[in-house]
Amino acid sequence: MIPRPRMNRRTVLRGLGGFAFGLPFLEAMRGSKARASGVDCPKRLIIMYTPNGTIPQNFWPTNVNSETDFTLSPILEP
Repeated sequence: MIPRPRMNRRTVLRGLGGFAFGLPFLEAMRGSKARASGVDCPKRLIIMYTPNGTIPQNFWPTNVNSETDFTLSPILEP
């Protein structure tokens, strides 16, 4: 009988982590044909953490007319 090499727990967890990290990229590579049936894209949630805080009056956008028409403050500009 041929001896099989044993994999330790760290190797298995590292492989599973890499696989889980790559799953969203696989979906993105399917292209637009997979979504051509009229199904809307899922909503996304972005959470931003600032450990040292922020200046509240400079954090929120000004001149908000709609969800896409607003002015960014200097600390929010790219």
